[in-house]
Order: sequence, then C-alpha cells, then structure tokens
Amino acid sequence: MNLRLTRIPGAVLMTACTVAPLAAQDSILFTQSGDGNFVRDGGNGNLVVGTVDNESIHLVSPIPGVEYSAGVFLHQTAQYVFLGDTDGDADFVRSGGTGAWGTLDAVMVRRTNPFSTVGAHEVFHSFAAPSFDIGTRTVRDGDVLRFPDNFDVQLFLDEATMGVATGVADSDIDAICQDTNGNLYFSFADTETVNGVSRSDGALFFIDAADITYGPDGNITALAPASAQIVATESDVNAIVAAAGANDADATPITTVADLGALEIDPNGGTFVAPQNAALVLPNLLIGSSDSGRDAVIFSTANGGEIATINGVPMGSTVATVGFHLGLRSDSAGPDGLTGLALTTFQFQPLVVANSRSESSSLYFSCEVAGATPGGSVAILVGFADLGDRFSLTTLPGVFGGELFGIGAPLFSVATLTADEDGYAGLPFPVPPSAVGLGPTVWQGFDLAALQLGTPAIYQF
Repeated sequence: MNLRLTRIPGAVLMTACTVAPLAAQDSILFTQSGDGNFVRDGGNGNLVVGTVDNESIHLVSPIPGVEYSAGVFLHQTAQYVFLGDTDGDADFVRSGGTGAWGTLDAVMVRRTNPFSTVGAHEVFHSFAAPSFDIGTRTVRDGDVLRFPDNFDVQLFLDEATMGVATGVADSDIDAICQDTNGNLYFSFADTETVNGVSRSDGALFFIDAADITYGPDGNITALAPASAQIVATESDVNAIVAAAGANDADATPITTVADLGALEIDPNGGTFVAPQNAALVLPNLLIGSSDSGRDAVIFSTANGGEIATINGVPMGSTVATVGFHLGLRSDSAGPDGLTGLALTTFQFQPLVVANSRSESSSLYFSCEVAGATPGGSVAILVGFADLGDRFSLTTLPGVFGGELFGIGAPLFSVATLTADEDGYAGLPFPVPPSAVGLGPTVWQGFDLAALQLGTPAIYQF
C-alpha cells in the first residue's frame, strides 16, 4: 500500500459506465429495525459496508434462480456529509456513530412527477428521532423528506400538513407510499386518534388524490381537512398476513403484523377492496412489519393476502423465512423487521465508501468500499477543509459519474484499493497523533474502471 499523498488535478476527464438492467424488473430499497449481514459482505461481516444497520438504506435486486446479495444504497456516513453539522457543535459524527436523527423509518419513491433516476438524493424517507434542527429548520418524525444536492432537506410532506388530514398534531410516520394517480397510503408508528377514532400502529390509511394539493415540484403543499380514510384496522391487516401462509425463521406461522412498518404498491398489479370501506377499490399493496419476529417477509393484499413476489422471487417462505429473499445472510434468529420499503427500477449497488474506527484501537480507522467493479481499482480521495456547517460541492458535468465533495481545500488521493470479486475493499489507516484535532475530512471512492465517483463518507479526527 502506498500512503504517499498525491494531489488530484482540478480537471480529470471521466466517462460514465452503465450496465443494462433486466427489462421490467424492480429493485427494492429497504431499511430494517436491527443489524445483520448481506449474503456477500466483503469478508464475513468484517466490513461496515457489508452489514445492515438501521441508520442506512439498503438495496437488493432479486433475480430468480440466482444467489443475490443486498448492499448499501445510502449509508449513514453519507447522510452526515449531506446534512453537515446539524446541531452546530462542530461535530459531524454523532455520539455512538448514529446520526442526530437516530434510525430511519419510512422509505418512499415518488410516483407522480417522478425523478428520471433514483439515487441517494431522490429517495424520500422519515426519521425516528422526534425532532432535530438543520440550520433554521426543525425536522420532525412526521416529516417525509429527501436530501437534495444543496445541503438541505426537501419535504414531500410535513407533519403539520398531515395533521390537517388526520387530526393528529404530533405523529410519527412509520410507512408511506404513493400510487401513480397521486393517492397516498400510510401508517403511524403509534396508536393515534385519527379523525376522532383510536387506531393502532397496525392500521392502514388512505388519502384520495382529490384531497391532495401538489406543488410544481411534485411535493404536497396541502391536504383537505379530515381527509384521511381508514382502509384496514390492525385486525384486518392481521387477516391479510395470516392468509399469506408465511413462516418465520423458526418455521412458525406468521399470523399478525404487530406493527405495520413498510408500504409500497404491488408491481404485479391488481386491486383489493378496503376491508373498512367497500367503496374503496385500491391497487394491491405490499406490506411489511417492523417487528423482528416477522423476519422481513413482504406480504401482498392480492387474493386476500399472499406472500409478495418481486421479479418472480417470493418475498418469504411457507417453510422458513431466513432472509435470502432480501439478499441477507441467514442466522438462527432470522432477519430483523422492515422499517421502510420502496421499489425502483432495476439497478446494481452504487459505489459506496464508509469509515469506521477500530474497536480495539483508536490509532486506526478503516476505509471501506462497496459496489466497485469486481477486481477493479478504486482510488480513495480525501478532502481536508474547514467545513463549517456545509461542504463545498460541485456537480460534475456529463463526462463524469457522481459528485465531488470537499473541493474547498486541497484534495488528495491517499491509496488505491483493489476490489474483491464482489466489489468490496477495505483498508486500515493509521491515525498519526498530529491528525488529532484536524476536524472533519470527507472521503470518496473513484472507480477507475467505471470512472464513477461514489457517495461520500466523513471521518472526524
């Protein structure tokens, strides 16, 4: 390994590499309530980028008859870069390695006024933390938002507006999705009194597009008062889950939802009649539970309740659901619950870099890469800067792939890593005493074969 610092020229020509996806196929974006490992994890779980965590969004692209693996889509360390110093304490990495927002909740892809591609900036989600500040803005757990490329957040829906439709002033969105007609489907994390009636955390609600005002950017600006309708009580959802006939990792039948934690439109089409309102004929929905005892089975409302199928692959088992459907490595406990679910066009794992401090010594930290060209080389770029509240950012022209961060100060290449057959690489870096107190550094990988920059990570000395 060569640790000599080499200055990166200001102008480097790159071309994007594209891989043709399978036709009419979907990829799954998901978050989970706990930790675990991907089927292919870069060394038996030794890499942060090879593991599931509840602060990151993950991606899996099911393919029938093939062993496939999940991977990282939006890592928590990229979120630190996108948001900067959220509480003004000059510390970009929150205590304990989690963001100021804690775990991620709902995940959503916008279906009306959709983005042409869905990457780290285009996926919407919600946070579990009750509230936190970004500059002058307070973000709440009832907000649904994304990270645009201007170091802020963009709201698809805010908690106060949702309160107009539901009568719930302080809500926590647990699951949400939108259909192509602009109708909205959602569930809350807690038992709430919705328009005068107490509903549990397994209940499913609907807001008709006619009661929604969308702005020119495709985000919600207003909801009609008391417009939220009950689709299914928790008992109704339990009946859908039980009818599916799925078993958990212990081969025990799953008969209840416990907590409805994930929603999406079923890509296989069809409709179902709302159990609580026979006049509502709705598109079939995908349903997931955030409870770990449901082992991340994805259910469908089709035919009264069945195990969902994505790309021809069942999203659970009638024998034992051990996690392979989501590209997760099996263990005795099975996978954790689903806290977010969204479908996007078929894609492969993007290039991701993450940093983690060694558990045994503060003198080393690791730089880890996932989603690289298998067997290819990845240059590790580091920017040192007095970053204040935000990082400098240049969106690269079309000949480039990705975004370059940390360019407000000298940018260096500190190493070139060789990815393994699954696109992983990891390397421990020494932390010299002179580096302590230097502050935040932004790290990125540049795939020399694909000419692609990955999402960034932050390490604070």
